[in-house]
Amino acid sequence: MTNEKFSGQQALVLAPGAGKVIPARPEGSFVTIKVGGPFLQCPITVAEGHFDSGQGAPEWTSPHRHHQFTEMTYVLEGEMTFLIGEELHRVGAGAFVCIPPEVVHAYVPSRDGMTSVLFIALPGGFEGMFEEAAHMPPDADARVFWSSLNQKYDTEVVGPPPQI
Repeated sequence: MTNEKFSGQQALVLAPGAGKVIPARPEGSFVTIKVGGPFLQCPITVAEGHFDSGQGAPEWTSPHRHHQFTEMTYVLEGEMTFLIGEELHRVGAGAFVCIPPEVVHAYVPSRDGMTSVLFIALPGGFEGMFEEAAHMPPDADARVFWSSLNQKYDTEVVGPPPQI
């Protein structure tokens, strides 16, 4: 996909796998930005996430809340366990989870195979966090780095990763 700017009421059609691919943690995982930021002046972020089960839970699985945006996840493949408030929900392909602002939540991809999801944030802008997270310097203090990203992208961490 090019870095063209779109204006007005233009449509966007992406082939499977198209978009901006960004490496993610844990190793072997990646996010493909479908809509948001430089790809389309659009009021939402849409990304496909693919998480490798063999690497353990990534740091971003800590319970957190967003003050400004609604987070939605549609499970495409595998399983994901969501902690929403105090309740655990293990869901598989075809499940949809919608988390409004201020609701504490966390999620952990299955450890039994690849997990793929469609992630949507409304309003958009969250795609920048994926991009910045992929460029964490190897010598960075992970806590300081993630704290800075969380502040910038409307994410308030409220506890350690769940033991699922």
